[in-house]
Amino acid sequence: MDTDQQGGVDDRLVVAAGGEEDDRISGLPDEHLHSILLLLGSTTDAACTSVLSRRWRHVWTHLPELSFRYEYREKDSRSPSPDVDPELSTLDDGDTPVSPSPPPDPSSLLHDFDTLVSGSLEDHFCIRSSHAAARLVKLVLLRHDRNDDDDPVVSDPATATVRDCIGDALAVYSAPTLRRLDITASSVALPHVTADDVSSWLRFASHRLAGDLHLSVLHFQANGDIMLPVCERVTSMGFQLDSSTLRFYLPPQLGAFEALASLSIREAIVDSCELETMLSSRCPRLKELKLEIINFKDDARRSLSVCSGSLEQLQILYIRYHEGLLQVAAPMLRTLRCGDQCDFYIAAPKLSELCWDNGKYDPTRHHIAEEGHTLRRLEIIKDAGMVGSKADAAVQQRPRAVPEYHH
Repeated sequence: MDTDQQGGVDDRLVVAAGGEEDDRISGLPDEHLHSILLLLGSTTDAACTSVLSRRWRHVWTHLPELSFRYEYREKDSRSPSPDVDPELSTLDDGDTPVSPSPPPDPSSLLHDFDTLVSGSLEDHFCIRSSHAAARLVKLVLLRHDRNDDDDPVVSDPATATVRDCIGDALAVYSAPTLRRLDITASSVALPHVTADDVSSWLRFASHRLAGDLHLSVLHFQANGDIMLPVCERVTSMGFQLDSSTLRFYLPPQLGAFEALASLSIREAIVDSCELETMLSSRCPRLKELKLEIINFKDDARRSLSVCSGSLEQLQILYIRYHEGLLQVAAPMLRTLRCGDQCDFYIAAPKLSELCWDNGKYDPTRHHIAEEGHTLRRLEIIKDAGMVGSKADAAVQQRPRAVPEYHH
């Protein structure tokens, strides 16, 4: 780790966090360094370590998880990831501190670190020592002045756009497989991001990801459709798109979401034909499905039919402007949460838990075909205007005997 500071605590800090002599951290195996970098809270911060020394230059490009979080509070200060060490939040490099507490004293960090890892660091490496190491690395990053000789692998986050930071990071990522990709950004961070950019992030996921995908773009104003290709190894996907259009690229007879067990789509516009094809024929292992605040971009009167032999949990809330019939055939479905947003017919012979979420239950519009003796729990959620409505009575009349009833 190159620095001009000499003597005292700073020299010891450099040695502890990546110096050339008696390096206590840089000599660790990559998997330990990955644990340290994940505690920094964001891939952007982890990528910044590439300028510290040659040893650190490409370590972050093999992280098992990538997290890009550009969430803003008042004064546009960046909020730390919920996974970040709370003590690291005081080291945030935004204009407005996330916490009013001053940065920790380097000598205190070094004392903690030396106490935890006396002897062989590799032999004694643990969660506590990785937290101590992460605090040291973060502090060194804040004290490190970038210069033309740094030749960073990715754009400088102090001057680059979110589009550049994410695009550059995904372009140089080197590991063949990723277990988690989390991208969260608000409108303040998204002025240069296009739907094509977001689609390119999803193409990256389709090639590299074997695990969890989370994409949340709040107040996203870009024109165009976000395209989701087939992701054969992704196990769970969650989208919150703030009324952006999500399209499913499903070439005929080519590829499926073979490993997908959980899918959540919130605040999005979708094509009902594409959604029907995906859920009925391209997700053979899907167990949990959540659709909330969904608009259909095609004919609002068209019926949507979903047939899944694996689905066990289903949540359908606030399907907007849909005049057609929603039909679901799910022989393994056990938990259902729904409400009065559209006409539906749900065939679920093994249904054991039903949650009716607001709205008036109308047996002429809402059909839930299940064997009465299988229903074990019934919950009715009402807003203030629903008190005294006929919904309770109508829903309660359905089961012949429900051991657990909540309202």
